[in-house]
Order: sequence, then C-alpha cells, then structure tokens
Amino acid sequence: MKKTLQVYVYKKNLDLDCLSAFEAVKQFMNKKKCLNLTRYVCWHITGDFNQSDEQVMQALTTGSFYLLNPNKEGYYLNTIPGQNSHKTPNTHRVTVSVKSRLKSTFPDLANRLSTKTGLSVLDIEKSIIWSCLIQEDNETDAIRYVERELLNTLSYEQGILVNPIYETYSLLNIS
Repeated sequence: MKKTLQVYVYKKNLDLDCLSAFEAVKQFMNKKKCLNLTRYVCWHITGDFNQSDEQVMQALTTGSFYLLNPNKEGYYLNTIPGQNSHKTPNTHRVTVSVKSRLKSTFPDLANRLSTKTGLSVLDIEKSIIWSCLIQEDNETDAIRYVERELLNTLSYEQGILVNPIYETYSLLNIS
C-alpha cells in the first residue's frame, strides 16, 4: 500500500544549530517574545509498504545511519508530541517547515534504503521543522510575529530561520 511517513528526527542531547539560532534570536536580534525554539529534521518517506509504520521505521533505521544516528538522535513518527506543552493563555506554538529550493528530494537515498532493507521506498523529501513558542495574546498575532520577525529576512533585525535566497517555508498545523 502506498503511503507517506513523516519522520521527525531530534537530537537526544544538545542541538547546536537550534541553540545557536535561539541565542541569536534572543541576544543579537533582541526578539524577547520567542520563549523557546525546537528544531527537527523531517524526512517525508513515500513507499509501497505492507508493514505497519513502526515496522517500516525499524527496518529503515536498524543497521543504517542514512536517516539518523540512533546513538545521538531519536525520532517521532507522523507527529511531534508535546506541541501544547509550556503553553499558557498568552503563549502559542507556531510550527514552520523550511525546504531547500536547491534540493529537497533524495532519489539516491531512496534507492539505497530500498536496496538495504528490501522495502519499496519510492521517494524521500527532507525539510527542517522549527517549533517556536511565542508570547502573544492570540495565535494569529503569534503567527504574524514569527513570519515578520523570524522568517522574513529584510534586514539584520529580521529573519533567521529561513534563507530567502535558497529556501522556502510553510506554516504547519501540528498538534
């Protein structure tokens, strides 16, 4: 059966890319409304799979470091848990998917995984997911703040999560 799995890979310990971005947001850009920032690498894996999602992931990650290094990374399958944690009436989580305009699909990786596992992996896409906890009175204002202050790069005071020259973004609704 053809289906697509969303695999959200996270660092088990310290994500230096995320920490660096968060420190830049807070310290250099002085964006105090951003209370927390989390980063994931998201693999969108399409295949003709007869196994359960968990069995497919076990096959794709056992004995292979193609998608993640299990010694230092973990993953969530099809959703990111805890997206409502740390929320209060005046905070809202805004989740953004960032994709490269240069290369977001990896047919060679799909072929290697198919060969290694015997699964029919048809396509693999990659994106970076940023989950931002924003202090605003409502969700609409939180989304506007993220788009205006953290995504759109118009000056040194704005934008950091997307490079407008070779990346695009979309807002996600992950609960």
